[in-house]
Amino acid sequence: MRELADLTLDAMRQSGAEQAQVRMVRAEKTEINVQENNITLMRTVFDASGQLTAIAQGKKGTLSVNQLTPETLGEAARTAAEMAAVSRSDDANAVAELEDGPHFFDDGPSQGDKAKMLDRMEEFLTALKRDYPGVMTEGTISFQRAAVLYRNTNGVDLESRDGRYDFNFLFSARECETSSSFNYTGAVSRGLDTPLMEQGGLEMLIRQNVEELQARPLNDKFEGEVILSPMCAQDVLAMFIGTFLSTTPLVAGTSVLKDKLGQAVAAECVTVASNPTDPEACGYRVTPDGFRAADMTIVENGVLRCFALNQYGARKTGRDRAANEGDGAFLRPGARPHAEILKDIKRGLLICRFSGGSPSENGDISGVAKNSFYIEDGKIAFPVKETMVSGNLLEMFKNIREISSDTIFDGSVRQPWVRVSGVTVSGAVED
Repeated sequence: MRELADLTLDAMRQSGAEQAQVRMVRAEKTEINVQENNITLMRTVFDASGQLTAIAQGKKGTLSVNQLTPETLGEAARTAAEMAAVSRSDDANAVAELEDGPHFFDDGPSQGDKAKMLDRMEEFLTALKRDYPGVMTEGTISFQRAAVLYRNTNGVDLESRDGRYDFNFLFSARECETSSSFNYTGAVSRGLDTPLMEQGGLEMLIRQNVEELQARPLNDKFEGEVILSPMCAQDVLAMFIGTFLSTTPLVAGTSVLKDKLGQAVAAECVTVASNPTDPEACGYRVTPDGFRAADMTIVENGVLRCFALNQYGARKTGRDRAANEGDGAFLRPGARPHAEILKDIKRGLLICRFSGGSPSENGDISGVAKNSFYIEDGKIAFPVKETMVSGNLLEMFKNIREISSDTIFDGSVRQPWVRVSGVTVSGAVED
C-alpha cells in the first residue's frame, strides 16, 4: 500500500493538485451468520478500497475506489484532480497537517479464532432456545483484521493495523398471536473470553423483549422523569453532539451553543468525554481526516470545554480542531446504581430505545419510546406500548438529575443510566 500511495500522490500532483491525500484500506473479515436462531453461513470476505483527495487553489475533489491497483489508482488520481478543478473554491479546504514523524499502530489479534467464534455462537443459541424459547434472532459474529494507511503531500504517514471481534443481533419475542417490537444490540472485543449473552447488555435486552409481550397502553399525558438506559443514553448523547457541537451546525452557524465555550451547558453532574485511545476499549488511532486521534473531555462538570470540530470545521470557523470528532462519547458515571436511582422516581419511564426523527436546530425532539417501561412509586409497573416522548435536548442535559454508577460496556464505551426530568410523556401509539 505504501508504494501505491506514493504513486497515487505523485499522479495527483502531476495532474495539477497542489495538495493531495490518500487513505487506503485492506481488510479480511470472517463472519458467521444466523437466521431464525440457526447458523446459516460462514464466510470470509476481503476489502480493498481507497479514498483520494486532491486540492488546487482551494478547490477540492474527492473520489473513492474499490480496487488498489496502479491502473485504477492512476485513473482515480487524474479524475480527483479534474473534479477539484471544477469545484467551488474554499480556503478551508486542506489536507491534514504534519504533526510529527510517521506512526505505526498495531492493536488486537492478528487473526481470529474461527473455532472459538463457532463455539460462542452455538453457546449463545443454545442458551437462547433454553431460556427464551419465544425469541427469534438474526445476526452475525465476525473477526476483522484491517490495515489502514494515510499519506499526504504534507508528509503525514500514519498506518494502523487493528484486529477485533464484532457481534450484532436483531431480535423479537412472540407468544401465541402476540409479538414484541424488534430490538438490537452489538459489541466489539479483542478476544472471546466472555460469552456473547454477557456482552453489550444482550441478555437484559432479550429479557425486556419478552416482558414487552405484556405491554399495555399508558393512556395518559404528563411531564415527569425518565431513566435513559445506556443504549438510549448513547443515542441521545450522539444527537446532542451532532446537533450542537459538530462541524456541520458550527460551520452553518445554527448551533445554539456556538458561543458557549467555557460556559455551563448541562447539569453540574454531567461530564462527557471521548476516549478513542482507551487501552481497555476497541477504539481507533487515526481520525477520518488523517490526524492522530487523542482523548478529550467535551463537557466537564456541566461546562463546555471543546467542540467536536474536524480540520475543515476548525479552519472554517477559526476555532481549534478537536482531538477527535466526538464519536464514541460517554458520560462519566455517578455515585449510585440505577436500581437505587429508580426508587426515587414517583412517576416516569424507563426508556430503553428511542425511535424518532432528527432533532430540530434548537434541539427539539419527539419520538416513540420503544421497549420501555412505566415507573410508578419507585418501581417498574409494566411495559408500555409505543408511548410518545418529547422534549428539548439542551433542556434535557440541563435537567439531568443523576447518572448511575453502574454501566454497560459494549467494547468501545462504558455508558451509564441517566435520570432526566422535564420530559413530556403522552399516551400510546398503536402499531
